Amino acid sequence: MACFLRSVLLGDRDGAGARTRRSSSRGFSVVAAVIATACLLASTGLGTPAVRPASAAVPQGRTIYINSAAYAPGGSCVMGSDSYTAGGTNECTLRAALTLANSQTDTATNPLRVTLATGFAAGDAKAIWIVEPTNMMITSSVNNLGSSGAHYSIAVPMEVDLQNKLYIGHRTNNKQTTFWVNAEHVNLFNFSHVQGGETVIGISGKSKWVNIQGGTTLTKTGVITKNFLLISNGADHISFSDYTVGNLDDGEDNNCDSAAVCFTPNGSTATTTNVSISNVTFTSSHEPGAAYTCTSEDSSGCVNNSIVFNANAKVDGLNVGESHFTNLKKGTSWDTVVLTGVIYSSVRLSNLDFHDNEILNSGSCILPGDGWCSLIYLPEGAPMEGKNYIRSNTFVNDLAVVSDQVHAISAYMNHTTSNNSELSNVYIENNHFDGFRGPAIWLRATGIATVSGNTFGPNTRSSEGDGAGEELVASGGDKAAMFMNNYTGANQKIVPWWPNSASIARSASGICELTLTMQSPSGADTTVPVLFDGYWTKSTKAEKYLGRTAAAVYAPKTGVAATFHVPDDMLEPDGRLAGGVRAQTQAMKYDQPQSSQYSRIKVASGTCPMTKIHAMVGDKGAIEGGTEIHLHGDHIQGDLDVTVGGVACDPLTVQSATTALCITPASARSPSKTGPVTVVVTAGSYTVATFTDGFQYVADGELRIDKRGWQVDPAAVEDMTAAEMYRKIMAGDVKAVEIESGDRVNPGIEVAWTYEASYVYLVEGEPYGGADDDGVTDVTIADDKLEEICSIPNMGLNTPVGCAAVGVVS
Repeated sequence: MACFLRSVLLGDRDGAGARTRRSSSRGFSVVAAVIATACLLASTGLGTPAVRPASAAVPQGRTIYINSAAYAPGGSCVMGSDSYTAGGTNECTLRAALTLANSQTDTATNPLRVTLATGFAAGDAKAIWIVEPTNMMITSSVNNLGSSGAHYSIAVPMEVDLQNKLYIGHRTNNKQTTFWVNAEHVNLFNFSHVQGGETVIGISGKSKWVNIQGGTTLTKTGVITKNFLLISNGADHISFSDYTVGNLDDGEDNNCDSAAVCFTPNGSTATTTNVSISNVTFTSSHEPGAAYTCTSEDSSGCVNNSIVFNANAKVDGLNVGESHFTNLKKGTSWDTVVLTGVIYSSVRLSNLDFHDNEILNSGSCILPGDGWCSLIYLPEGAPMEGKNYIRSNTFVNDLAVVSDQVHAISAYMNHTTSNNSELSNVYIENNHFDGFRGPAIWLRATGIATVSGNTFGPNTRSSEGDGAGEELVASGGDKAAMFMNNYTGANQKIVPWWPNSASIARSASGICELTLTMQSPSGADTTVPVLFDGYWTKSTKAEKYLGRTAAAVYAPKTGVAATFHVPDDMLEPDGRLAGGVRAQTQAMKYDQPQSSQYSRIKVASGTCPMTKIHAMVGDKGAIEGGTEIHLHGDHIQGDLDVTVGGVACDPLTVQSATTALCITPASARSPSKTGPVTVVVTAGSYTVATFTDGFQYVADGELRIDKRGWQVDPAAVEDMTAAEMYRKIMAGDVKAVEIESGDRVNPGIEVAWTYEASYVYLVEGEPYGGADDDGVTDVTIADDKLEEICSIPNMGLNTPVGCAAVGVVS
């Protein structure tokens, strides 16, 4: 939109409120014409990307620079020497560097770094090839998996950065560990393509504050590495992040072999504490869905397990978050490919938080009767302590790639005493599942467990229709149920309440509400308070979680109303609820909610007509707000929200089912308050209408000009631009005497004329807005005698701008 404002100064007359000063000399008259075109400008903002902080700087004098890829016990390094000679006899090998580092006695207080020499790193990727298990830094066993020693030892606090350029290839099938960490405060950065005869990185039980960050290990040639990261009982504060790992050897140990992360006792009964795994991709590199074979020359087809607990492993505080498990393939019935302690009842795992992870196109075993045919299998044995969460994860299999996976999460915890009322301390919440041919969540002998808020896609098996099949599925690994309490050992096989009827209607506040009339099961315990979770399904599943009722009720009761908010995006255009609804019962008898299986499906009656907006009347207004915008449409309800430039109307009034009135807020544009903004209309959770740049904030002010005359030395202002002359005169940098009204000036005298323009915008008599606010643009100041004086590209509100010119008095 463009606004045009013309102000003309004729003789002694003020135009548009301008103040003029003119000479009274004979024959001299002035006409100043000011033409302004207002162009209101938009502004944009860009977000700032998050940046990972760098590690603490280590002085060059405390850095050991590797310059050789040799694998030998010899070699020497000089602390602080960043030397490398191409083709020369470089002697600072990885072993020599670590030997020198381990000899330092002050690394706990003085940081120490091992990395690659500048010239060495600048060339092609280097590889250390370990062909024979000789010359190891540690020759005795370092872990209970049979590792006969370690090629490299880290025994003092240090940082080791291999820059993803120094690789380690291992071509013998002997049981060794590549790196053995037995120290506190160790950072291992950018370890890529590192192999090991048994383990790549082993962490001792005495190690604390160890951080492994950055890199990729996906070995294809030579099936050697059996596990990547081994963590011994007793270790504390171990972090594994920003890594991709897979293609591990499916060897003779059917638990920790082919495990990316293995927890093992290593001869200790201590507990490992505070382990974090974040932004790690666990995968294999074979083509998804293709036939695969694990061979001695191609490990891309091997079984790849992710996180495994060996016999007698003890872990308290394992946090696995924002990681990816993809294309992991099944093998024997023991291969639970995401997280498991399946074959040992001696594992102790507490305070697990497995959250916000993505598990795609991965399968374990295919035997339908096995509970461990699952992607996650919680360790058997003693109760898990603390609070253990599997929450906000996505488990999805494309049936064209993985068609026969039975379960996603299983737990078989041997809770068989006290009427199975022990607390499992397990919470499986707010996950999404799709692509499983048995119950995606399968529990047996767990005692009391909480399963809530989980949703299921169209390819997860379930019972169809409004019968009681889903409610009463009793046992078995491949039954038609999304979630199953297998036998009475899980949640005492609590039977869910079920909906007798379902209906939807708009509430007085405009919210679409679903009301389920709940029926208690036969023989329900009258002393147990229960809450209800609501779910929507477009088919026969539970695709959307609608929330939980706030008030508990007791059985037996009929006609109990359970009410839930229904987002409008679940509604058909005519306001009907597409599909049906289910409920899940949460019994509150114990300190932990006790979850039932899902109820049967009910189709809801009634309608919630959706709000429609056809037109918006009122497209411009003052920047201080207060302009009326009228909205016209159908089914307008009380849940309407309108924002103008991202700020809510104040107030917003729903006048009828067809009209609403918005009073615009003050402009929040930046840096200029004037200009176009977008109007967004929402109803509940969905957007009704968007009027892009539909409203224009304007400042309807006055364009004023002040013309003044000055006696100056013409030579002093010669060759100055109009704007520069104005600044110099007004600042006193040029000697100038103002010609006051009534003064006489002789003909032929050169006079400097200054023209000061401003776009004045007042609110209640006070200036509103400033230089950052676009008032008018493309302002041209012209004089009838001197013609065009200058052009001003942009003029802010209440901000004077000027120029000057020299003319001869006639």
